[in-house]
Amino acid sequence: MTLHPSAKLSGRRSAMMPFILAFLLIGLGGCKEERPAAEESTPVRAQLIAIEASAEARAYTGVVHARYETDLGFRVAGKIVERLVNIGDPVMKDQVLARLDPTDYRLALESSEAELVAARSSLAQAAAEQQRFEKLLTDRWVSPAAYDQKKAAADEARGRVERAERALSVARNQVAYTELRANEAGVITALPVKKDLPEGVIGPVFNDEYGDVFSAVYMISGDGLSLAELKDYAETVRQRLRIQYLRASMQQSRDADQLN
Repeated sequence: MTLHPSAKLSGRRSAMMPFILAFLLIGLGGCKEERPAAEESTPVRAQLIAIEASAEARAYTGVVHARYETDLGFRVAGKIVERLVNIGDPVMKDQVLARLDPTDYRLALESSEAELVAARSSLAQAAAEQQRFEKLLTDRWVSPAAYDQKKAAADEARGRVERAERALSVARNQVAYTELRANEAGVITALPVKKDLPEGVIGPVFNDEYGDVFSAVYMISGDGLSLAELKDYAETVRQRLRIQYLRASMQQSRDADQLN
């Protein structure tokens, strides 16, 4: 069998085609541009830090006691006609807090004054009689028994004067007792009676606390707080109370200066 030359060339080309394609693919693969691999990003969470006041409400129960506490009341019976202070009012020493109706006590005072005048008059007469009988006894014109009677009458008159003077002092005191006064500077903390008490009721009618604060007892608790945090907060409360007390003391001193 005889082959044509063109047929030989075509057969050679067909045999070399796979090699040419492989070479082209290798060349193209070597010309590809290499790119660096992208780095993966790491997520970051940011938060703004600031100092803010706590919105948590805290309530505490406490009792404050004064160093001294006095129950004040009238020393005589009567009807209250005037009350000059209320609970929470600061008062100064000897300040009038309330008054009773003094009419009956002033009448008793006037009666005691008149009794003293009469007793002194009787004493003057009895003393003159004693002196006259003493002179007559020296001259033996009267008996010693008569003189003794005049002397006893004079002694009785002196005793009457002393009793009248003491009764007058009591009457003056009772008139003064119709005004209830504070025995120390302080603050009215209790007012257990009303203005129109019936006659015969004396009291006590006011409670006056004065002097430095003796103790202030507070119970402090907090959910989720440690013992150290509670202690720090208790110290803060104590300092605030002390500042308030000092301010109140300064205001009381200024009020006292204005009254003086």
